[in-house]
Parts: sequence; structure tokens; C-alpha cells
Amino acid sequence: MKVRVGIGGIIPEWKKPQVSMSSTNITIKRHLEFIRFLRSHGLTYYSPMPRLCAWNSYKNYRASGEVEKHKAEYKEMGFEMRKLGVVGDIECSKYCYLASTKDYVLEYSVDEVLAHSLICEYTREFKQIIVHFGKPNLFLKNVRRLLPDICYKYLTVEVPEHHDLFKYLNVCKELGIKPFLDTGHLLVQKVDVLKWSLKISEFWSKEFFPLAFNITNSRGKHLPLTLNDLDMLKGLIEMLESLGFKEVWIGVESPRETRLHDSIMCLNYVSRLYEENRKVIVIN
Repeated sequence: MKVRVGIGGIIPEWKKPQVSMSSTNITIKRHLEFIRFLRSHGLTYYSPMPRLCAWNSYKNYRASGEVEKHKAEYKEMGFEMRKLGVVGDIECSKYCYLASTKDYVLEYSVDEVLAHSLICEYTREFKQIIVHFGKPNLFLKNVRRLLPDICYKYLTVEVPEHHDLFKYLNVCKELGIKPFLDTGHLLVQKVDVLKWSLKISEFWSKEFFPLAFNITNSRGKHLPLTLNDLDMLKGLIEMLESLGFKEVWIGVESPRETRLHDSIMCLNYVSRLYEENRKVIVIN
């Protein structure tokens, strides 16, 4: 089994926003510059979140149309990602809420999901998009009613911090979409992380399993990683290896100020742990 380690979100070491709701030659170039920056540190998994913008700017923007205009540039980005050996996913912004009761919120949310689906389609190296859950019945109804077919190919739903986990998995099953593991959200739920990771893994093929690795307090605040925290990661890797997964992708989401440091610490820890284990290979 191969293991990739990377970063989820934004880091202060990278001054420019690495991803934006707008698709221009400049923002696409920033994508690649950031990917090269991560690759220079041995990180091979890229999980960006769109740069947060003001609500008024967001609701007046149509991201999917801009992505379509830059299809060729996104294809070139995918080519460069393949050369660098980097894969990724895209987490939707805080405004993307598919469980809303408001038509205008749903309009913007569907547009954002479609935009990211097109980026996945054009690059072929962004493998899925991550949306946030909400009230189960509304989420189920709105996704069925509004999302274009192309979105189902890439759609995953992040483990909720507060909603019932059984209902969450049932909605994923009804829609035929995958749940996305976030260890910090399971810690907020105060449940057994390995047990629920096993349940989530059942939705995925054995080709790869992506996850957001972070430690949180009871309020959901991300904490810097310590070596003791990495014991949980060791348990996750060993469980997924025993299940026959070909690759595991780990996106570190500790506080922004320590995220790069924690990602490299995680990479070094996993590399040392498995340097003599021929069953597990770390990609760096």
C-alpha cells in the first residue's frame, strides 16, 4: 500500500491565495506554484479550499462558467500534476450549503459544486470534491433535485461534527456517494475513530482512501500535532492496509501556523515507521 501526505487548506508560508473562486490564468498559475512548493517538501497530496470572499462577492459570481472558459488551462494543470506525482481533492467553501431552504443559497451552492466537478474532470488529478452535511432530509432532497449528473462522480460528504452519524451514512448510501473521513469531526462527536473509519471505508473502492487528519478540542478547534497524536494515524494506516487499499491520502489540517511543520512531521513519522515494511510505501 502507498501512503501520500499533504496539506488541507491555506498556510501562512504561502502568501498568495493558492485557490480562488475565480478561474483566470493568474489563479491557475498560483495553483501550480503552490503544488510545486508542496512537492519541494515531499508532500504529494493537495487539498485546497477556495479563498474566502465576501458574501456579496460570492453571490454575484458564477464559478462554473469561468472554469469552462479555462478548460485548456486546467487540462495543462492536470498534466503538470501528473509530472509532479501530486493528486488532490477540493473542499467547497463555507458558503456552499446544499441543505439550505433558500433558493438563492442553493443556486450558488450548486454552481460551486459544478465548478469544482469540472476542475476534477479537466485535470483528472483532483479526484473528488468535499461538501459539508446539514439536515439529512433537506440534503438528500436538494442533492437529488438539483445536482447535475457530473457532480455525483466526484461528490463526497465530510463527516459532520454534530449530526447523527448513522443518518449521515444512510444519506450517503441512498445517494450513492462517498462519506469523507475527518478525524477531528469524529473526535468532536466523541466516538471511536477507528470504528467509524472502518464504517466509512466500506463506501470506497480499494484504489485509494483520502482523509483529513487533525486533532481537535471539544469545541472543534484544531490543535497542533504531537508525536503522541500520530499513534492514531499509525492505527488508521495499518487498518486500511489490512483491508487491501492500494493508497491512503492524508491531508493534515492542524492550525494554519503549524500546518506545514505538522505535515512534514507526519510525513517523516510515517516514512520512518514503514521504511522497513515492504507492504507500505510512502510517496515523497
